[in-house]
Amino acid sequence: MKEQTKFMMDHGIPSGYIGANADSDKFIQTGLTSCVYAGPEQVLGDRKWREFWRKEKLDAIIIDEAHVVVEWGEVHHGSDVPFREWFGRVGELRFTRQT
Repeated sequence: MKEQTKFMMDHGIPSGYIGANADSDKFIQTGLTSCVYAGPEQVLGDRKWREFWRKEKLDAIIIDEAHVVVEWGEVHHGSDVPFREWFGRVGELRFTRQT
């Protein structure tokens, strides 16, 4: 996600990815980003990020986890829940947005 975020920033699109470091997370929370990269377990499994997604006006939240397809049945990112379960819940994000 680091490379994707850099590409967007280089093209004038304020972007960040959740979990890069504390400064990146703070930048995202300022609401100045248009595009946020995250894993489904980060957005769905953390109340802070669910609320952020619900309230903030983002152009996109990008779930970039293609590299873990081989690990779908395994626990991922220090979570107790396998990636497949988190990915299966991505649709919940549509219903958490304020309109």
